[in-house]
Parts: sequence; C-alpha cells; structure tokens
Amino acid sequence: FKNYVSKLRTKTSNYKRMHAEISGLKNEHAVLSRTADILANQWNTLMQKIVSY
Repeated sequence: FKNYVSKLRTKTSNYKRMHAEISGLKNEHAVLSRTADILANQWNTLMQKIVSY
C-alpha cells in the first residue's frame, strides 16, 4: 500500500507540474497571438499610408 501511495503522489505531483506548464503556455500563446494581430494591423496601416502617399 505504501508503494501505491508513493507512486500516486509522484503522479499527482507530475500532473500538477505539467498542468501549470500547459496553463502558462496557453497564456503565453494568447499574448503572442494578440501581439501578432497588433503588429499585422500596424503593418497594414503603414503600407496603406505608403501606397497613398
């Protein structure tokens, strides 16, 4: 039984660590996606100004 509990604790610890890492990566993806959208919008605005100039 002690061996089972030890393995379960290890699995639980790994799960929590990986879950936290996935959560962090999802947050980072959201930030980078928004940044890419902003930069694409700025690029299009600048290109329109250059063409119309």
